[in-house]
Amino acid sequence: MPMYQHPLRTFFVILLTCFFVIPLSADNKGKERRSTHRQNTELLEKHQRGEVSLEHEEYIDLLNKLAIFYRFKDSDCLAFYAERALRDNSMDVYPKGYMTSEIYLAFHYSEQGEYAEALKRYKAIKKITDEMNDPNLCVTLLRYWSLLDSYSGAQKELILHNYESIAICQKHGFVEQEAALRHNWGWTYFKYDLHDKAHQEYVIADSLWQMADQLENAAYTRSNIALNALENEDYATFHKYRKSSLPFLDPSKDPLWSSRAYRIYAKYFLKMGQLDSSQYWIDKSQDLVNRLNNKRDQLELYTLYTELFTQQQKLDTAETTVLAALDLSRRFKDSLALVTSYEQYKDIAMLQGDQDKTYDLLLEYTSLKSNFDKAAANKNLNFLRAQHQYDSEKANQELALAEKNWVIAGILFLLFCVVAILYLARKNYANQKAANKELSQLNASKDKLFSIISHDLISPINTLKEMLALYKDNVLTESEVLDSIPRLKTRVDMSSFTLNNLLYWAQTQMSGFKSNPKSVDLKDRASLACGLFTEEIKAKELSPECAIPIGYNVWFDINHLDVILRNLVSNAIKFSPVKGKIQFNIEETDNQVIFDIRNEGEAVPEHITFALKNDYNYSSTPGTKEEKGTGVGLKISKELTELNGGRFEIFADPEGGTKVRIRLPKAAHLKAVV
Repeated sequence: MPMYQHPLRTFFVILLTCFFVIPLSADNKGKERRSTHRQNTELLEKHQRGEVSLEHEEYIDLLNKLAIFYRFKDSDCLAFYAERALRDNSMDVYPKGYMTSEIYLAFHYSEQGEYAEALKRYKAIKKITDEMNDPNLCVTLLRYWSLLDSYSGAQKELILHNYESIAICQKHGFVEQEAALRHNWGWTYFKYDLHDKAHQEYVIADSLWQMADQLENAAYTRSNIALNALENEDYATFHKYRKSSLPFLDPSKDPLWSSRAYRIYAKYFLKMGQLDSSQYWIDKSQDLVNRLNNKRDQLELYTLYTELFTQQQKLDTAETTVLAALDLSRRFKDSLALVTSYEQYKDIAMLQGDQDKTYDLLLEYTSLKSNFDKAAANKNLNFLRAQHQYDSEKANQELALAEKNWVIAGILFLLFCVVAILYLARKNYANQKAANKELSQLNASKDKLFSIISHDLISPINTLKEMLALYKDNVLTESEVLDSIPRLKTRVDMSSFTLNNLLYWAQTQMSGFKSNPKSVDLKDRASLACGLFTEEIKAKELSPECAIPIGYNVWFDINHLDVILRNLVSNAIKFSPVKGKIQFNIEETDNQVIFDIRNEGEAVPEHITFALKNDYNYSSTPGTKEEKGTGVGLKISKELTELNGGRFEIFADPEGGTKVRIRLPKAAHLKAVV
């Protein structure tokens, strides 16, 4: 069968393991330009001549940029700059730059086919980058390591490294790096004839490039989609992506990837038998590769030229290119390229009519092809097994994680329940404790109330009862009864006042107070309160200064105000010495009337002021003439004042005696008139 009738499947998979992989440098993100490279080179020369001074980190980053510029172009130049950066730097001075140089140097060894040395270096780098916890550095390492995995056939490691690096990109939002990794992964699926999966990964990469506005890189991915479709004989998809990628290819910006895209078009025309069109694209690709020092790409071009020259019957030229391809295939230990080259060489010898040479090449080709087919079958099977194993392990991990999450959620729920129970128990205990305290206070108040009633109120009632009985029995005459009435009235009035206080106090203990405020003239109520204690004032020969100005209207419950004022006047009389003074004073602010009542004598005890301030009960203190009290008058006054929006204060006056101050809300902003 003539050579041009052979299926070209072997040519489409001869791209030498990752020719169409797009490694993206973490430093330049795949957008290196020759002009930028020239500027970097000039900057380095100026630094060496002392014309500019670069910081140490800037200098090392510059060397690394120059190194990776030569990826897939000139591996020796890449190694030169990477080794120079390592020589002029150390882990202690600039660790990230040092490890970047190490990654690039390891990549150089993998490009040279020294896989064992590259693997040893990558493993050592991995230990350090894990400790550094730098996601950008980790992605760079895993990306280049996956190239080595692809070259050396380490399928399980390739899968692990690729998925690990993609996960890091997704976690940290590295869109361009993920696009490059997706492109690489699409190429891997293509290499193992998984065309549907390859198409899916390429489409994801294309969308990520578009998102990052990297149209040139998107064009390279689209050209690979076209190659995948061509291999799958999906010509409609091939033409669609070939046409959409072609306008964005710019050989002046990136000759390497443009040359690879051109070779895809050449393959199509070669397959269609359009030899002139095929040679046009092959020559365009060769012109670009001539600018580079990339032997892997040159190997593919030798293979394409051999097929082209064979179909053109240029057998001597075809033999030259196939021998060059055989040499590079052995150098890179590329079994697929070696088998393809022997098959081409065999067909050339047969067309030349050299039977002995054809027979020898046929034996060599048959032996290599048999071994290669077995290895390729095992390799594809191993890859599928590795992929399935990874998917199973990932599913098991997700299942275990889900189970762990459920366990954690259950534990957290139980802890929440325990905390809630403890909180409710503590709250219930606090409420119970407060209720017990309140109950104790109510019991104490009840006991005190009954004590006051039994001692202070029963006494004048019994006196009145006995007097009436004596009068009835004619023991007392009418004149004697009349003489006792003023003294008896005073005792009854005091008992009535005490009883009124007790009723108000009892109401406060049962939370039954309500305020019904209205505008009240403070002078009228204060004068009325003073008038109730005329006899007590005369008995102690006191001098009250009750000249209160008119016009001070307060917004207050009138009954509450009367109780407060009566208690304050009573308290002042009780603790004033004989012939002492009681003084009233009124001030006003924008929204308050301040009413003070001061009596001479000893200052109020501290335990009473403390008890009033903290709402504690306290025992009554006898007056200056041993007057008894209930111990609730001031407490009622404070509670009624606060109930009506006022403020109650009691303190020792600096001039001597005690001062009680109540701040009452004003009813209207009226000017006081004396």
